[in-house]
Amino acid sequence: SADAAIRGARSLLALGDPRAVGAVLQLTREADPALRRGATANLVLALATWPDDDRLSARLVWLLDDVDHDVRHFAFDALAKGATAQGVAGELDLAELALRTSQEDIRVRALQILVRVGAPGSAASERASRLLGDALDDEATKVRSEAFRTLWAWHTADPLVPLTRGAASRHADLRTQVVHEIERRRQAKQATAEMEKLLRGLVSDAVGAVGLAAYAALTKQPDEGEVVIPAEVHLAAMASPVGQVRAAGAAGSHKAPAASVRGRLVELVKDDNPLVHTAAIEALDVVAANDAEGFALALGSIFYGLQVRAGELLGARRDGRGIEAMKRLLTIPKTDMNRPADVFRHRAARALADVGDASTIPFQRNLIDQDEDPIVREMAARGLATAAQPGHEPSLAALVALLGHADLSVRSWGGEGLAKLGDLRALPVLAGTQRHDHRPLRIGAIVGFVALGPDGVRGLRQGLEDRDREIQDLAFSVIVARDVALANAGIAPDLLVDAVSSPSPEIRFAAARLVERRAAGEPLDADVIGEVVGPRKPEKAADMKDWPPPPRRAAMLQVIADAIASDESTKRYASAQVLALRTQPLAFWKEAARIAGPSRGAPAPHTSWSSEKRVARRSGWLRRLVGDKRDPEATELENLARLFVRAGQEGASGIDTAAAQRLVFGVYAGLVRQAPARGDADETHRVRRDAIGRLVELAREEAVGVDAVLPVLAHAVGDPHHLVRQAAMAALRSLYPIGALAPLQMAIGGAADLGKAALEELVTLAIDGDDRAAALVRSALDADDSEVRAHAALRLAKLYPAGSAEPQLLAAQSRHADVRLSAITQLASAPDPTPAIIDALVAALGSEHTDLRLRAAVALARRGNSQGIDVLGAFLRSEDNVDEALESLIGLADRPESAGAAAEVIAARLDDDPDRTANRHALIDALQQIGHPNGAASIVRLLTNVPAGKEGEVEPIVQVATDALRRMVEDRTKKPQRLPDGRTRTRYREDLALAQLGEAAKSPLASVRLAIAKLLGDVDDRAVEDVLARLIADRDPLVRVAAAESLALRAEFVPGATLVVLEAALRGGRRELVLPAALGLAARRRPEAFQPLLLVAKAGEPPEMERALLALGSLGDRRALDHLLPLLDPAPEDEAARALTPAAVEALGRLAPSLQGDEATEIRGRVERIALAGSGPARLRAITGMRYAGELGTLERIASDREARNDVRAHAITELGLAAAATSETVLAELLSDE
Repeated sequence: SADAAIRGARSLLALGDPRAVGAVLQLTREADPALRRGATANLVLALATWPDDDRLSARLVWLLDDVDHDVRHFAFDALAKGATAQGVAGELDLAELALRTSQEDIRVRALQILVRVGAPGSAASERASRLLGDALDDEATKVRSEAFRTLWAWHTADPLVPLTRGAASRHADLRTQVVHEIERRRQAKQATAEMEKLLRGLVSDAVGAVGLAAYAALTKQPDEGEVVIPAEVHLAAMASPVGQVRAAGAAGSHKAPAASVRGRLVELVKDDNPLVHTAAIEALDVVAANDAEGFALALGSIFYGLQVRAGELLGARRDGRGIEAMKRLLTIPKTDMNRPADVFRHRAARALADVGDASTIPFQRNLIDQDEDPIVREMAARGLATAAQPGHEPSLAALVALLGHADLSVRSWGGEGLAKLGDLRALPVLAGTQRHDHRPLRIGAIVGFVALGPDGVRGLRQGLEDRDREIQDLAFSVIVARDVALANAGIAPDLLVDAVSSPSPEIRFAAARLVERRAAGEPLDADVIGEVVGPRKPEKAADMKDWPPPPRRAAMLQVIADAIASDESTKRYASAQVLALRTQPLAFWKEAARIAGPSRGAPAPHTSWSSEKRVARRSGWLRRLVGDKRDPEATELENLARLFVRAGQEGASGIDTAAAQRLVFGVYAGLVRQAPARGDADETHRVRRDAIGRLVELAREEAVGVDAVLPVLAHAVGDPHHLVRQAAMAALRSLYPIGALAPLQMAIGGAADLGKAALEELVTLAIDGDDRAAALVRSALDADDSEVRAHAALRLAKLYPAGSAEPQLLAAQSRHADVRLSAITQLASAPDPTPAIIDALVAALGSEHTDLRLRAAVALARRGNSQGIDVLGAFLRSEDNVDEALESLIGLADRPESAGAAAEVIAARLDDDPDRTANRHALIDALQQIGHPNGAASIVRLLTNVPAGKEGEVEPIVQVATDALRRMVEDRTKKPQRLPDGRTRTRYREDLALAQLGEAAKSPLASVRLAIAKLLGDVDDRAVEDVLARLIADRDPLVRVAAAESLALRAEFVPGATLVVLEAALRGGRRELVLPAALGLAARRRPEAFQPLLLVAKAGEPPEMERALLALGSLGDRRALDHLLPLLDPAPEDEAARALTPAAVEALGRLAPSLQGDEATEIRGRVERIALAGSGPARLRAITGMRYAGELGTLERIASDREARNDVRAHAITELGLAAAATSETVLAELLSDE
């Protein structure tokens, strides 16, 4: 095999045999890489032996291209070793050779040689540099990157060399690395002019990613400040062969000098790439908006996208140069194959509408009437509304005609256009669109109502009720802007007063504050006007870099406010359209500047939309804006001085200050009361807190006063939100003198947190002797909040000596059941109840609260008070409380007097159940657990008074009923009688058991008679034999057998028991009675029992046969030996006899004491041998027999035998326990320490 050949070749190499060379060369061609690795190792060994053999080195060079990593690296290591011996030239030869291989990792290792021997200044630097240049152009990215790093390692002190060579690489990834490195150095301010030039040259790179990266690096602005980007950078990008870079250059040239970039932008308008010519026309619109050539080229372009983009840009500036081009595009018929796509027609129609030129009205009407595209029709209608001017009859007629159009959007714009002209015919349309689901329609309706002035007031009011918060804010901003103008003119507010009834709590609060300020003569500052009327001011100042300067913004906002309140509908319309752009700041300021700037005529209003991202206002912005801004360092004296100064001023607005204060008081009070339900989302809690703050201020005003504010604050202390409650509590404290208890009293009637905190303060004051505080603590027991009154009940104990029941007695008189329940629970556990406690418990029995009555009843019942037990008995008729009542009654079983009463009420419920709704099983089980004989009669009646046909209803409870009856007549003062065979006899109260069980034995149910017959066997009274005599003659055989068994048990263990009934039963000859009757006679050693027992032992059922055998042994008649001895060694095929062997062994042990002489000795010996050396059940029964034989020494021997089986020893110990001999105590004591 090849593996053996490799090992053989290695052996030959070790011997220096040249025959190994051919074998090694051949083995390096094996297909298995593992074999080639072994052969290569041999090849390296051979080269070391014959270094001048060219075949070996040639094969190693060939192996540099091997597909296996280990093979080619073994080869490289061997060649490197030889090259090192040849010097620098040899190593460069190997590096050149490795760089020509096909394996990437080998070429990377070659670069490591160049790093070591080819550094600049060395003898081989020129050749190494040439080889490195080849590596820089390698096809493998890893090799190129490693070569570039090598170049950096050579020229660390002169970075321009690697940057220049990298920039000249034909691979884009290296050029990209050059861009990133120069960018890094620019940020660190380490870039030189040569590097900047190199970077600028890469902007025009043929690969777009490289050019874009270089352009981005050159145009990147520093973190602080803004620098001017040279126009040459943008021109370089616009000269790139890549369209994306040219487009980026055009887009970045917006701030470049027009003279520098205009020419190139005009040329790019003619570019065929859509990205490029679109970016060029957009840039041209910024740097040279009035350029004729560029826009003419765009409008005449063959590209529809460029045409419509130029039209859009011109339309946004209301420039009419694009009108004809857009008309031409929109009039291309549908049958023309060059008809533009619908998206271009939509944009063209929009651009045409943006211009708002009156000359387009006929064309727009034609589009509305004839164009099939609904969007084009809508844009045409918008164009009509935009172009319409007062006094221009054609536009008015066109707008009126739109009101009957089928399209809702067309009708909507018709209504807006008429509203712009002040025509009241717009009202029906605007009223309809204001209720539409489409949001832009509702915004348009608001704008139209603003344009109508006083006639649109109703619609503007409805705008405050819109479901969209932005529309509400728009309506409110119009109202505020209008009120600013009214305030400047000294006119009282009108719509601002209406705004206080807005559905939005925040708007209501803001409107109330503004009314309050107007009444006080306080002018609105510029910041408030700017936030309400203008766009939201961003948090970062950098986001405002494109905004006008603050003075210019304030001036523009004032112009808008004046326009809103103007008498000219067109101005009102234009300013309202600007206000609709408040969520798009840049578009807002652009259009606001158009309105505020100089113009020869009224500018066309903005009716289009902006693609600028909308800026959402943060929640609560309006409330914070109009709230009081207090100086945190101001003293109380300064605040009072400010109030006095304000009180001395006269209102400059012409508003009745008192009436305004009463108006806003109602608003603030309503806001405080308008809280969501507990658990619901609460977005208005900040408004309620601010309203509370304003109410405190109004409480100091004569027009409102403290008396009006206090009820509102009393309501606020129960607010669902904790911060609102805290604000209300602070407000209450501020309106009362220091030390007043009224705020604490109100807090008790509020929410739980405030109420508990108030109680803590009151308890502290009460401990210090404040009687008023103590009275408030006691009154808190009747607080509305359950947590507050529970806390009051808990803390009330602090006001009384330790161990006093007075706090609980007070709590027991609360009007709230939960407080009374807690108090009664504590009073019930009092170790020494006083008459007052008993009276409180009795009073609680009349409570309407179920748990309270139940607790009180249990407490009283435990003290033997029959009133409590009667209440518990009444609960037995309640389906909801029967379980608790039963459990409580069962808990009374530990006292005889209460147990008897509890048993009586349960028995009464058991008797009084005509509709059979009681859970009889549960009631009987409760009587069993109580175990008092007072319930026995009821159970006996239940078992005996069974109507005919209703036996099936009683059968399921027979077992639990008889168990309960047994429990009731049991004498628990006596221990059960332990019988010699291990059984026990329960001790009964004889007279009670005889009476109750005897009566129950008359039941018509056989199952009851059967259970009673079994129980009567434990009764010692001789009178029970009469009952058993009646049962032994029962019609049910099971009852007869049970009665006979009980008589037999009495005959064996009751000294005074008679055998008359058993003798009569034996004579009667009933088969089922033969065995129990014979057992009873055998227990008294009556000889007449022998024949019946022998008959059963031979012909009975297997269990009967076993019992008969044991009875024969107990009878003591030696005649039984003739039957017992054959059973010790039965025939193998006689399985019935073999099953009786264990019983026969025990019977012999029972018989042994009655035998005499050798016969007795033999029998004892046989049983003893089986007990000592037998196995299985026979041995265990022999051990039992030895106990009956009195051979306890044998039992002790077996129990002490550590070699015997554990079950055998345990059985012997059990038998010793049943024998109960004092002589066995020593052995049993020793066995306690057995392992």
